[in-house]
Formats: sequence, C-alpha cells, structure tokens
Amino acid sequence: MLINDKEKNVNVNVVFIGNYLFEDKDDTNFENFLYRNAPSILFPYIRAYISSLTCLSGIAPVTLPTMNLIDLIDELKANITEV
Repeated sequence: MLINDKEKNVNVNVVFIGNYLFEDKDDTNFENFLYRNAPSILFPYIRAYISSLTCLSGIAPVTLPTMNLIDLIDELKANITEV
C-alpha cells in the first residue's frame, strides 16, 4: 500500500502481515472471517500507525480515511498463503 499526503511531500509504503490462529478452519465462518473481518481488524492499526508516524516526524499528519474493504476479497483470495 503506497500512501501520499495531498502535496505529495510524503510517501509511505506499507507492507503488513496478519497472523491468525484457527483451531478449526473447516468451520463455516472461517472464510467469512478471513476475507471480510481480518482486513477490517488490521486496518485501524495501520491507519493509526501512519498517522502517528507522520505526526511524530514533524510534518502534517497523514490520516487515512475509513474504508470499506469488501472490494479486496478477490485480491485477498489470490494472495493468501496457508502455513
């Protein structure tokens, strides 16, 4: 994810990984959680981190808008690795 401020003075490239442990991945809610809820759980932390990082750097803080992450489901399905 590449993030810029309005004036393009700041470029932040973010790579994040979420690790979740499931006891029963055959549960009917597994895919629903993985593709819908997991990104929504991570995003507020990423948003707060970027805001804090830019604010503490002595520049105007970059605040990401809240987002509906449902549109990412197909991309997530293509990039999930089971360990």
